[in-house]
Amino acid sequence: MTNIKKTISITVIALSLLILNSFKIDHKKDLNIPQFLPINKNDIIRISSGFGKKTNSSNKIERTHEGIDFIAYKGTPILAAGNGEVIFSGFSKTYGNHIIIKHNDTYQSLYAHMNTLNVEKEQKVKAKETIGIIGSTGKATGIHLHYEVIKNGIKIDPNPLFNN
Repeated sequence: MTNIKKTISITVIALSLLILNSFKIDHKKDLNIPQFLPINKNDIIRISSGFGKKTNSSNKIERTHEGIDFIAYKGTPILAAGNGEVIFSGFSKTYGNHIIIKHNDTYQSLYAHMNTLNVEKEQKVKAKETIGIIGSTGKATGIHLHYEVIKNGIKIDPNPLFNN
């Protein structure tokens, strides 16, 4: 009788694991999550500033850099990091020309300091689609793309999401 119970228990556990794994969401397959680099890997010269706390060398004030700054040559295309809908395409004093894409109810991505905006508000975009051209607008100190990911209204480090 114990061998039958063991066999049934193992079978039930195996089936339970199979069912649970079928419901597991693999974000690497969900194109509605900002998971791709916003610039082709071969076009990136370097990353000038990563996500996280930084101390200003001149005034020693600590602040959080809420995105990643990608340095690339003038004219480099900026790509949508995932499928979504453009919820902002315009100008502000800080970000200059910038775009915000809503990917789903959880994620948004922001692309700042752009020279050219190739998409308009309410436009649907696909992952890796060109949405603009790199630039130096707003409070930019040189040609680069400032890229942010917002999860449930909070700016997060985009690095763990990248799938290139």
